[in-house]
Amino acid sequence: MNRRTFLASLPTIAFAGCAARLGLVDRVVVVEKYVETVDRDDLEREHELARRRYRADDEEPTYEGAIHALLADDVDETTPLVLSASTGDELEREFLEVRYGVVACESPDDDRRGCRDLRLFLDDFNEVEVGDVVDLRVSDDGAGLVSVHQRRDERG
Repeated sequence: MNRRTFLASLPTIAFAGCAARLGLVDRVVVVEKYVETVDRDDLEREHELARRRYRADDEEPTYEGAIHALLADDVDETTPLVLSASTGDELEREFLEVRYGVVACESPDDDRRGCRDLRLFLDDFNEVEVGDVVDLRVSDDGAGLVSVHQRRDERG
């Protein structure tokens, strides 16, 4: 990284840390990621295409249930739940609504203390993995990723 790039990134790094301490963002653990859709013809019909979960006592995150065939090019049982832009576009064409969701909690423990179900844009969704500690800005419209504070595999 050159000096200018490093200096340009300092305000972003400083903001993320300060924003969490000031309460402008929520620092949470992502314990689940999922993709859901709503049919165009039947608004009551929802499909869960994939759900990945992390429990504090597990070494690795796991998928719950089957991974839908529409995600087969991007995801299998051994890979994180990350979708390409082309898969996202295909889902948007096929379904009325596509939900990229996370369950974010104050703690990775299974007691589900302080957990919230939040929607993200695809880019933010792809940036986080279950088990990561992240800083999110939450509003009535959904959530936005400010930064990944600590990756799951970096925690000891």
